[in-house]
Amino acid sequence: MEIFDDWQGNLSDPIERDSLANLRVDALDLLQLHCPPPAVYELFGIGDTYDYMATSLGEDPAPLIEAGTCSEDWLRRLGGDPFALVCELPYYTAPALDDTAPAGCSRRDAIVRGLAAAEAIHARVAETLTAIGAAPDHRLMRSVVEYVRKTPKRLAAERAHAAADEYAQEATGAQVCDARLCTPFHHLLYLGEAARVAALAGASALAERVDATLEALAGDLVRTSALRVLPIRPLVSVQAGTGLLALAATGDR
Repeated sequence: MEIFDDWQGNLSDPIERDSLANLRVDALDLLQLHCPPPAVYELFGIGDTYDYMATSLGEDPAPLIEAGTCSEDWLRRLGGDPFALVCELPYYTAPALDDTAPAGCSRRDAIVRGLAAAEAIHARVAETLTAIGAAPDHRLMRSVVEYVRKTPKRLAAERAHAAADEYAQEATGAQVCDARLCTPFHHLLYLGEAARVAALAGASALAERVDATLEALAGDLVRTSALRVLPIRPLVSVQAGTGLLALAATGDR
């Protein structure tokens, strides 16, 4: 679609252009997009997540998957051939995420190092939860409890998956950054939740210590990666425009 190419080319920031291309689409011929692969991916559902976890762990992962499905999963159960489009956008970026040069280590090594950092953060969250003891019934408390309970198995699945032969190939700078920055970054969010739970429980000294740890770890990530937050307005524009393009394409058929 020419309008798609024109719009993508007029965006000022490279990350905005990449975000527009980063569509996960099922039934790709419907949109007839001219995005270079691998910018367009097939949408995966809860069944795919189950299969991945079951294969990686060698056990029934149902207790670990209590959320994550989407309306498309439900719609497919009603029959027919539904079309779904998800426009995934980043809220932050780093220069290394655009580095396609060889990084001097395997993808497996990069992933394992990232998982080790995540495991260390999980251990800090678990220690904080133990130190808090009794805490009020609050959504943040429930979130932290679930994170502490389920994360070891999820990390074990990622480790097992990284043992596949394909991860022996040399990583690019972008893949190393993704493994060592993006993986621990996600887990830091729960450390922040744990600090807030400690404050809710009246353990102010503990909350301050956890906050200090969080600030130090987050600061290290920012300094080593030159992390920067992306402006929200262009990202929302991309999402809204993608939906309009999908509607325009379906109207032509």
